[in-house]
Amino acid sequence: MAKERGANGNLIANPEKFVSGMKALADYIHAKGLKFGFYNCAGATTCAGYPGSRGHEYQDARAYASWDVDYLKYDWCDTGKINAESAYITMRDALYKAGRPIVFSICEWGDNEPWKWGKTLVNYGA
Repeated sequence: MAKERGANGNLIANPEKFVSGMKALADYIHAKGLKFGFYNCAGATTCAGYPGSRGHEYQDARAYASWDVDYLKYDWCDTGKINAESAYITMRDALYKAGRPIVFSICEWGDNEPWKWGKTLVNYGA
């Protein structure tokens, strides 16, 4: 990703690394018979300081679907005091509404006892 969102708030590809954009990258990966995995975070920024999905979950899920993402690793950096279960449920619901089956992988480090609620984050058709 680029270090900043676009003017409309959408995630954008790093223009130097992915000149043709994310969909072109996904098409290339799929043509090789592979799946396309993407990384983002439940917080305002990712662990590396890129735009996180907090407050943009539905917008980002639509982007992932339009790019033909197959797998989303969703991390837990820069989350402040938000509720982990609710944050992951929001993204799960956003992915479902986006209409493309995307494997949803949460990374929460166990601080919020995900073994108690993680099973509610089942994939829809992935």
